[in-house]
Amino acid sequence: MSSDGSPVAMLEALRARFRARCENDLRILEQGPDGEAFRYCVHRLAGSAGTFGFDDISRSAAQIDDLLQRQEMVEPELLDDLIRRVRAIL
Repeated sequence: MSSDGSPVAMLEALRARFRARCENDLRILEQGPDGEAFRYCVHRLAGSAGTFGFDDISRSAAQIDDLLQRQEMVEPELLDDLIRRVRAIL
C-alpha cells in the first residue's frame, strides 16, 4: 500500500491490486463460459469493478452473470465485449 496512508493513495493501491487480479481474470474469461471459475470470475467482476471506477466492466459482467444465473447461453459478442473492456485497463 501507499506510504502516505491517505484515502486517495489507499484507493489507488486497491485499484492497482484490482487491475493485477484482472490479468488472471482475463485468462479465465478467454477460456469461455464453462465451469465454476468462469462463473465466479464474472460474478466478482460484476460486483467489484464498479467499486474501482470501472462501471463499463461491471455492467458487461453483470449482463453475463444474469444470463448464467438464468442458465441461458452467453452470446459470444457479450463475452468478447467484456474481454475487450478488461484488456483495456491492463
